[in-house]
Amino acid sequence: ENAKMCEQLEEQRAQLDEAHEQFHIERLKLEKIHDHSSTVAELHAGLDKQQLEIQQLRQVQEINSELRSQLKEHKLQLEEVPSLENMNAELHAQLNEHKSLIEEVHHLNNVKHELQA
Repeated sequence: ENAKMCEQLEEQRAQLDEAHEQFHIERLKLEKIHDHSSTVAELHAGLDKQQLEIQQLRQVQEINSELRSQLKEHKLQLEEVPSLENMNAELHAQLNEHKSLIEEVHHLNNVKHELQA
C-alpha cells in the first residue's frame, strides 16, 4: 500500500511539476504580451508626437508662404519708390514755377496800381 501511495505521490508530483512548467511558460507569454503592449504604447506616443510636429511644420510652412507673398508685395512697392521720387521732384519744380509766376503776377499788379495812381 505504501508503494501504491508513493507511486500516486510521484504521479501527482510529476503532474505538479508539469503544471508548474506550464504556469512558467504562460507567465513568460504574459510578460512578452506586456512588453509588446509597452512597446506599442511607446510607438503610439512617438507617432502622436510626430503628428504634432508635422502639424506644426505645416503651420510654419503656411506662415512662410504668407511672408513670402508679403515680401514680393513689398519688393514691388519698393520698385515704385524711384518713380514716385521722380514724380515728387517734378511736382516740386512745377510748384516753384507756379510760385514764381504768382510772384510775377503780384509784381505786375503792384506796377499796374502804381501806374494807375
